[in-house]
Amino acid sequence: MTAGIRTIEDVNELRVRVEEDLTREIVALSQQQENAQTLLLSNEHCHSRLVTREEVHYLRQFLDRFAEETRIVVYLRPQHELAISQYSTLIKTGFHDIDVLPDFTGGSPIRGFGKLYFEYDKLLERWAGEFGRDKITVRLYSKEHLEGNDVIQDFMSVIGCNADGLQVPANENVSLSAEHLTVVNAINRYVASQISLAGPLIQRHKLITAFEALSSLSGGSGNTVKREDAMRFFHTYDDCNERVRRDYFPSAELLFRPDFNKFPVDDPLKTNEIDAAVRLILRLLGVLVNPSEIGTTSTLNGRPSPVARYG
Repeated sequence: MTAGIRTIEDVNELRVRVEEDLTREIVALSQQQENAQTLLLSNEHCHSRLVTREEVHYLRQFLDRFAEETRIVVYLRPQHELAISQYSTLIKTGFHDIDVLPDFTGGSPIRGFGKLYFEYDKLLERWAGEFGRDKITVRLYSKEHLEGNDVIQDFMSVIGCNADGLQVPANENVSLSAEHLTVVNAINRYVASQISLAGPLIQRHKLITAFEALSSLSGGSGNTVKREDAMRFFHTYDDCNERVRRDYFPSAELLFRPDFNKFPVDDPLKTNEIDAAVRLILRLLGVLVNPSEIGTTSTLNGRPSPVARYG
């Protein structure tokens, strides 16, 4: 709905526009780089949105119009780590009152993020079935497995590209701290009740970007979960992880070796929404008074403003 897609006619029109836009972009780039031979596409929604073989098949047909050969590179991480990361992303995009580690016994209320989202064996089967097993490269998203302990450097190595001169942007996907997530969750709940008003949506975005700036300073690592719960969620997928290990990492003893010691043994204390909101308001006011804490480029009432900068 966010793209204005409501009917099958809208879908067909969008597909035509995407193909035309990509064609123009390729033509323009080929004129700038006469020897360009490779088209690089990256989209994390290929994981959550292309959940059937038919959907992957349509993508292959689309890509066949532009490339003689297509290679797929996919990065996998332990399922509990993916769930915790995804929780932060979902809260930042507007969801509220959802579980950090989802329980799928009653299905999933969020499209694209059901149990299938965490079943890597089925994910790889869909893509290998369309593009060929030999065209799939599987990498593990952990520093000990990444070239130079960096995912960008690792990816460039996988595709055989020289990274010299590559401009790497700053991290724009900062994990919010547990306190920030608590406040944003409350804001999302309020915005959901005021859907006819544009104001709350705009202010929510500004607050989230300000919170991301503060989280980057405090080293916020997102919401924590109990160690036992993290282990239980991860081991739910032991069978599918074993199938991936057998097919793609046959020389490894295990696919993943996660460290659960970073999770607390006891249930983490619940953060009171009002207390958290008050603390963050005072923190933001303190930054307004002393903007050198995070640096600023614009002003609010004659004073540098982090909200103006990050909003």
